[in-house]
Amino acid sequence: MNSTNSQNLEQQTISQKGKSVAAKLRGKAFVIPSLITVMGVFCGFLSAISSFQGNFSYAAKCVLAAIIADMLDGAVARRLKATSEFGKELDSLSDVVAFGVAPAVMLYTWGLGSSANEFGILVAYVFLACGAIRLARFNVTTTTSRVPKNAFQGLPIPGAAGVVVTLCYTMPDKITDFYATSLIAMLSLVLSFLMVSSIPYPNTKHLKLRDIDFHLLFLGLSVIIALAWYSTRIALFVAFWGYLVSGPVNYFIQKKKCNKDLLVH
Repeated sequence: MNSTNSQNLEQQTISQKGKSVAAKLRGKAFVIPSLITVMGVFCGFLSAISSFQGNFSYAAKCVLAAIIADMLDGAVARRLKATSEFGKELDSLSDVVAFGVAPAVMLYTWGLGSSANEFGILVAYVFLACGAIRLARFNVTTTTSRVPKNAFQGLPIPGAAGVVVTLCYTMPDKITDFYATSLIAMLSLVLSFLMVSSIPYPNTKHLKLRDIDFHLLFLGLSVIIALAWYSTRIALFVAFWGYLVSGPVNYFIQKKKCNKDLLVH
């Protein structure tokens, strides 16, 4: 009996120690996604420096790396059950740097520098300001749950940054032509408007299987894979620009359906 009791006590002690270690690990697990988030901040900072140095191709790669880090930190946090208010705030600040400041600096130094200095600064600043507003609104609407989880209200700032950097990545030479500069300025203003608009964009994190059209998904993935085999730059360009167009196209299709339903009734 004594040996049995001692074995039980030993097992209980080991179990308690195991629970204690697991609790400590859970308590510090938030450090891992936070480190990934900080990597995103570094990528954005490095991109801004590279843009000032005229190395636009490398600057674009840094922002693309920040986009990957942004996707990973949330996934890792959910996997480890380490989501926290601190992590959310840090992620927002990281997004301002990586997807607001870095692309705005790139827009000015790469695409708008040949225009009037004040005009280029103003257009790039509008992009940054609208991105910050977009992030603030996202934080508020997420807390109050006024927007469905399967959709974003307005173009997400990583999507807007992706459009800018993939265009720069495809054409990394500094823009000096007046007409090209004008088109980039118009694109920047359109992206700024879409970020603060109420046009819904799909949220792939909360996309359910029943909402997916597998024929279109298979077609889209096939095109992206083929383009990636041919040219990574073109594949990234098509992916981000396809996402950019998907919001307005789906918005007008749904609006047209609603108008038809009203006419029928």
